[in-house]
Amino acid sequence: MPGGNQPSNLEFGCRHAPSRGVADSSDKVKVIQARLLTTQSRQKSHTDRRVRDLVFLRVGDVTYELALPPGLSSIHQVFHVSMLKKYVSDGSHVIRWDSVMLDENLSYEEESIAILDRQIRKLRPKEIASLKVQWRGRPVDI
Repeated sequence: MPGGNQPSNLEFGCRHAPSRGVADSSDKVKVIQARLLTTQSRQKSHTDRRVRDLVFLRVGDVTYELALPPGLSSIHQVFHVSMLKKYVSDGSHVIRWDSVMLDENLSYEEESIAILDRQIRKLRPKEIASLKVQWRGRPVDI
């Protein structure tokens, strides 16, 4: 091999000069890393602005404690990670705390206005009835 331990392009039947493939790839990786860092920073600042009320404290490997305001102190605050799921934002999910009247069991009753749809689903030996209900103070889901 001419020139030491490295083979030349002619030995492998290559007719063109070696490309800058490795250098180009490393440049592209640096650009991608910079863009990822920018995106992560943007997402973090957005999250920091939006999430202020809830504080999660890690209690164990898979358990968390939720720091709640004093008005909700009788709710069980420790939960397992398996209870979490991805949240899809929806404006109808926002509840004004002052508009909800909780009883001593920290529950409330919703008032139905109308039955919008009825269905009966047949599952082998059973028939299961389901109703779509319009609740007072909630938008109609289509």
